[in-house]
Amino acid sequence: MQTTNLMNLSFVKKKYLLSLLLLISVYLNAQTELKFNTVTALILVPNIGIEVGLSNHISFQLDATASFWDSFDGAPLQITQIFPEFRYYPKTTMKGFYIGAHAGYGRFTLSKSRFPQFIQQAHYTKENQMSGRNTDYGITLGYK
Repeated sequence: MQTTNLMNLSFVKKKYLLSLLLLISVYLNAQTELKFNTVTALILVPNIGIEVGLSNHISFQLDATASFWDSFDGAPLQITQIFPEFRYYPKTTMKGFYIGAHAGYGRFTLSKSRFPQFIQQAHYTKENQMSGRNTDYGITLGYK
């Protein structure tokens, strides 16, 4: 069984896809913000977001998180999440208070840790693995 999803794309394809998304958004509207979480990027699980102003009061934000490895220390660590959000700014786009609505999707395959893992020698086995999908939706209140 072969599936095509974001986790199977190579690093180069992900880089080109992000570059294309950035170029399209800059072309559509000059008011664009690219966001990057450096803390998670240090462990090679970057969180990248882009927010594009659509009108005087509305913007669209897309956040994506993905791990670039299949395993960590022999145990699976695969994470992919994507969360689009529409935001309404009462005064002006991308400044001040906003309210947003978002919905997202994610996939993961992780190793269950044994506690305390640093004391006992815990080795990965198939029984220690968990895998699944998650969905998320909600309302965001924020200030920029």
